Amino acid sequence: MIDIPESEKNVSVQDAMTPMIDVIFSLIAFMMLMINAPLMNMKVELPETEPEVASAAPMEKEVVTITIDPTIKGWLLNEEKINSDEQLKAKLAALSAEHGDQFSIVVNSDKQAPVQTMVNLFAILQSMKLEVAHLALEAGGNST
Repeated sequence: MIDIPESEKNVSVQDAMTPMIDVIFSLIAFMMLMINAPLMNMKVELPETEPEVASAAPMEKEVVTITIDPTIKGWLLNEEKINSDEQLKAKLAALSAEHGDQFSIVVNSDKQAPVQTMVNLFAILQSMKLEVAHLALEAGGNST
């Protein structure tokens, strides 16, 4: 059994809670005062540049189209037939080296195309850290 000295037996729990209650009331009072405090606005004059210097020519992105056709084994890269994963990786690596990150990839897939071909394509693109910008879809309509 725990032996408590006689001097500590007379100290009540209420005496131990008083400092915590004081802090809580101070926080409540501070928050009530700050709720309605007006926001300070500062007028700032931003620097200006000459109009002809500020305009920059937009960079054109090269668009690469990869088509998945069920009648062929492989892909069409900008209408060029690609038969193997290695060949596709080589062509995409060459495009990436030539254009850097300034090209976007559009994937066209026939709805009759095998899903595995699209999964392989996305796996190749992910392994090369390339992102598909667009996935071509037919607008509206009911699929049967």
